[in-house]
Amino acid sequence: MEPTGAFPVGSFNLEKENVMLYEKTIKYTDYNGLEREEKFYFNISKSELMKLNFEMNGNLRDFLQNTVAKKDVAAMGEWYRKIILLSYGEVSPDGKRFMKNNGELAKAFEETPAFDQLYTELLTSENGAVEFFQHILPSD
Repeated sequence: MEPTGAFPVGSFNLEKENVMLYEKTIKYTDYNGLEREEKFYFNISKSELMKLNFEMNGNLRDFLQNTVAKKDVAAMGEWYRKIILLSYGEVSPDGKRFMKNNGELAKAFEETPAFDQLYTELLTSENGAVEFFQHILPSD
């Protein structure tokens, strides 16, 4: 499977509904051979996006644009992985929090075939990555 290279560079200011979480249904086969269909939740808050930008010395957009221009598939794949794991979490029972538990939940998610299915979809689907990132990034 060849990555599509479609990365939503320049799409950080998207016009969309003010949805707090992106609910994505993923179909996968678990390690017992059972076919499953489960809902998973993703979101990157403004503060998380700002932290990513700080980590890149304020040049996140430039970094992403250069990565795409150079067709650096390895770097894009690593960023897809990082963004999926950064955005994954679970809603608290009272609905007041989106829990990420310092990455513990993300690590558990990464160990599932559902993560593998999502990651592969983002890398190989023509619009899968763009759609995913549009849903998880802050609307403003």
